[in-house]
Amino acid sequence: MFNIRHFIKSFYFALNGLAYVWKAEQSFRFQILIAAVVIFGGFFFKLSLMEFSLLTLLIVFVLAAEILNTVMEKLLDIAHPNWSPAVKTVKDISAAIVLVFSLGALVVGILLFTPHIIQ
Repeated sequence: MFNIRHFIKSFYFALNGLAYVWKAEQSFRFQILIAAVVIFGGFFFKLSLMEFSLLTLLIVFVLAAEILNTVMEKLLDIAHPNWSPAVKTVKDISAAIVLVFSLGALVVGILLFTPHIIQ
């Protein structure tokens, strides 16, 4: 059965996690800034609903990847507080996930905005 108190509590915990990432991760704040610029550009160039939908999905994917990267880093810091080459490799791979999503979003953004810019 649906419990509204449990739902609200879960939502509160999720917002706490989001606030932590905002405070702790400079790259997350930078990605939010880039997302705001992209959204502004979408309004400025009057993107279609489909184009906006695609941009929104890409923004969410990049931000979610950054949050998952933060989770991976924190878990590894807890599990292995001392430096280790294996931990470094896992952290680098986790960061690479964010890079791949970001570069993919950049390419799609260029493809979406270019026709509107050259008109």
